[in-house]
Amino acid sequence: MRVIGRAIKEFYHIEQGQPLKVRILQNDKQVWPEQDWAVVPLNDRTGITHNLILNVAQGDQLRFVLAPGTEPENDILVWMPNIEYLEENVAYPSVIVRILCGAKEAYTDRNGNVWSEDRYFEDGSRVKSDAVLTAGIPALDDNKLYQYGREGKDFTYSIPVPAGLYCLRLKFAENEYENFFERPFNLSINGKQVLRNFDICHAARGPRRSYDRLFRYLVPNGDGRIVLHFTEGWEPLMESGKALVQAIELTPEIKPAIRINAGSDTPFVDWNSYTWSGDAHYEGGSVITSDKLVEHASPTLYDQSLYQTARTGKTLRYAFAVTPGLYNVHLKFAELWLSEPGQRPMDIAINGRTLWSAWDPATAANKIARAAEIRAQDITPNADGQITIQITASGSNDAILQGIEIE
Repeated sequence: MRVIGRAIKEFYHIEQGQPLKVRILQNDKQVWPEQDWAVVPLNDRTGITHNLILNVAQGDQLRFVLAPGTEPENDILVWMPNIEYLEENVAYPSVIVRILCGAKEAYTDRNGNVWSEDRYFEDGSRVKSDAVLTAGIPALDDNKLYQYGREGKDFTYSIPVPAGLYCLRLKFAENEYENFFERPFNLSINGKQVLRNFDICHAARGPRRSYDRLFRYLVPNGDGRIVLHFTEGWEPLMESGKALVQAIELTPEIKPAIRINAGSDTPFVDWNSYTWSGDAHYEGGSVITSDKLVEHASPTLYDQSLYQTARTGKTLRYAFAVTPGLYNVHLKFAELWLSEPGQRPMDIAINGRTLWSAWDPATAANKIARAAEIRAQDITPNADGQITIQITASGSNDAILQGIEIE
C-alpha cells in the first residue's frame, strides 16, 4: 500500500506553542521517519510530507503517533494521511468507441476524433437533417454530429467492449419538432431504465440546440457488451413515438490524474494527500513567486503553496499526453502581483478552442489575493492524444497560471 500525507500545525496556532513531533508505526516497527521523530516546525505553512510504500498483511496495524507536548491548547496537529492499496498487473481498458448514428461514412471532428459510420444497431431507421444548430454545447463547429441519427419506436445498439468501467456520452438535437414533449422516449442501458419520457427539445431548452447526456461507471453485461435500448414514450403533447439518437461515444472511466504546481520546481502534497508535481509539459513563460496568503485557497487554507508560484508570460502553453477518455480540466489562479481587479485579462483555450475571453482572475474572485478557479468538463484528447491548454495575455500585463488538474 501507499501511505501519503502531510503534517502541519493547525493554521490559527501555527506560531504558538512548540514544534510537534510525529512518526508512523507498522505494528511495533517504526516506518517513518527511519529513526527518532519527524519535526513539524512553527510558522511553516507547508509542513512535512511522507510518501511510503509498505508491504502489509492481514491483521497489520498502522499507527500515526503525535508525541505529547507541553502546551495542549496550542500543540494542535493537522494530519490527513491517505492510504491507497496498490494492485499489480491491472489492465485498464483502452478501447474507445465513437459512432455517428445513421451515417454511411465516418466523420472526423475538429479535434481529430474519428466517428465511425453507423454500426452495432438493430432495427430503427436512418435519418438526416440539414438543420444548422442555433445554440448549445459543444460549440457549433461539429454540426455534422447532430445532423444524422437513428430513430424508431424500438431499436437497440449492442456495443462489444473489453471488461472495465466506461463513460457513455449520447449526443442529441431535435431538428424536426419545435415544441417540448413532442418526441418523448425511453432509454435502458444493460436492462436498467435510465431515461423515461425524455424529450430532447425540453432538455436542450429548444429545437436545433445540441444536448449531450453522460452516463458514468458502466460495465459490460455477461456477453461483454453495453446494450442501449431505445423505446417510445408517452406525453399528452406527443407528435411522434420514435426515439432518436445522433451519436454515441464510449470511453474508459478509469484514467490517470495529472496535477501540476505551475512555477514550482518541487512536488507538493495537498490537504487531500494528492501530489502536485513540479512544473512540467510547458512551452514559454517564466516563473514568479509570492509569499502573500490567499483567501479561499483550494482544497483548503493549508494549500497556500499551490498559489504562491506561477508561470507567467505573453503566451503559456501546456500539452499533456493522456489515454482515451473524458476529462475535467481545472485551472487555479490568484492575483498576487497586481493591485486592482481587471488588470490581467487573458484568453484561455483548451484543445485549440477558446473557452474564456478577457478573463481576469481578480475580477472573477472579486478581490486581489483570493483564489479563482475555472473548470472545463468532458474534454476529450485531440488527434495527437493530448489535452492542450493555452493562455494568452489579451492586455498589457502577462498571463499567469498557478495550478493545473486534469482528471
